[in-house]
Amino acid sequence: MHEALEALTVLANYDTDIDLAEVLNNLAAEDPGDRGLALAAYFQTTDVEHVRDDTFKVDGMEFLVLDDEDAEAEHDRYLEQLLDDPGCVPGADGPYFDRERWMRDAKMDGRGASLASYDGDELECGDYFAYRIG
Repeated sequence: MHEALEALTVLANYDTDIDLAEVLNNLAAEDPGDRGLALAAYFQTTDVEHVRDDTFKVDGMEFLVLDDEDAEAEHDRYLEQLLDDPGCVPGADGPYFDRERWMRDAKMDGRGASLASYDGDELECGDYFAYRIG
């Protein structure tokens, strides 16, 4: 867990008047590159655990947290995997199948529909996007 979140957790245990949302938002603004802080500020909690790579747990929920560029790349990768998996997309292996058009149409549902395997939602957390995966 981030050092500032650890300190805030201890402080919040002693001072119940602390405005947790304001402090978390200020921390996230001071360090916009910290995905864990962005997620903590969104959920207004100090219970954030870095699991691996771009995956974090918040209050028992697991999230994939990506910036816009990485989210686009991951979305493209996911859709390409669907197309390459035999039988997953009917007709994808046919001679007249237009992969680019299918990808464009599939993106109409948004990234959350593909990346958030738990609920299909994309959450905007400051400079990042979070997708619940567990």
